[in-house]
Amino acid sequence: MSSRTIEEQVKLLNNYEKTSRQYRRRYEKGIIRNLSPQGDRLFATIQRMPSTRVDNSGVTVKVDGTYFGNEHGYSDDNITLSETLIPSDVDLSIISGTLEHFVGKEVMVESIDNFPEKVFIQSPDSSARKISTEELRTARLSSDKTELDDSAKEYLLSRGYSEEAIDATFKETLSSIERAKILDYGAAGWQTYAENKANYQDLEESNKAGIVTELPSESDAVSVGLCFKATKALTAK
Repeated sequence: MSSRTIEEQVKLLNNYEKTSRQYRRRYEKGIIRNLSPQGDRLFATIQRMPSTRVDNSGVTVKVDGTYFGNEHGYSDDNITLSETLIPSDVDLSIISGTLEHFVGKEVMVESIDNFPEKVFIQSPDSSARKISTEELRTARLSSDKTELDDSAKEYLLSRGYSEEAIDATFKETLSSIERAKILDYGAAGWQTYAENKANYQDLEESNKAGIVTELPSESDAVSVGLCFKATKALTAK
């Protein structure tokens, strides 16, 4: 029999649960405020999303979020860049251009033991197409043969997708894509310096159908001057 009282055991369990929560990996949204390119690495200071509170007058006011790495709420003149610059998932050896494109962007921060470890700037959890993998899996279940047939199409139509988007998605099969090709979405994609256009396959129709995610507008691409650097691996030179 334990010599601890029930109250002591409950308190011990509560403390254990509190400690356990602190050691869990968690993700939280934030906004890029500063960028620090260092060699091929890109570091960033990230401010948490704003919150709201009710003041003494009963008025709801917006409160700016704290910076990741400043969990104790030190004043700005008492917190260092060593504590607030977080490594990102951006590899500057393959991306060039004006970094202003990223400032103000909403990102996800991974924290371990309540300390920020990494900034995901390039949206690793986003779907490559407007109709996600999960939606297509569910659509297949609407078909007796689990195929992307008329039954699957009816399901997607009921989910609010346009017929044009559905048809364009169904058309993009692996058999329609040549092997060892880089997919080119036309003017709306970031400009690429292709030394050999034979390495690229034109999918501008997919872009026109509006099914490709994460593509900037043509004006955005020009205004920020962002491009991908051609590499030997991509150009086969």
